[in-house]
Amino acid sequence: MNYYTVQGSCLLSILIPLGLLVEEYAIWLKVNGWKKYKWKVDVFSCIIGVITIYYLINRKVDPYLPFITGTGIVTPIIQGNFIIKRWEVQKEQYNNLEIILKYIGIMIGIGTIILPHTNIFYQNVLSRYVKEVVVMCYVIYALFGMEQVIFRMIDIYRNKSKI
Repeated sequence: MNYYTVQGSCLLSILIPLGLLVEEYAIWLKVNGWKKYKWKVDVFSCIIGVITIYYLINRKVDPYLPFITGTGIVTPIIQGNFIIKRWEVQKEQYNNLEIILKYIGIMIGIGTIILPHTNIFYQNVLSRYVKEVVVMCYVIYALFGMEQVIFRMIDIYRNKSKI
């Protein structure tokens, strides 16, 4: 496996989306005042990561894949904890532009769910990978897209209830 190219390094299929997935829930929980639940979600994410790494090691895939999966989970958790401790998040003041941006975020989430199923993405990014990488990519993109949609819909619902 060529580790230094975009297609061969699992950057687009695993590392970047996994980092965004973990970072997004950390920021959303902080903004909405649920920071005390973040550690539970972090522990759950680490348990899922350990199970995934164990499975990949038992399948005897390239050792780079369990390593990239582990770092894709642990690094954003550590990074998110340092960023959240230093970063003061202010509640968003909603106006019509913010609501439009939330709807655009929902559309981006739906696009993220659909993206790995497109032929262009599969041919350029996933076609050279083993089955495990393709399945992980589908799951990570689906989770990230659902996270975008659910968080934005909750924000819109809360905003409409305040008006």
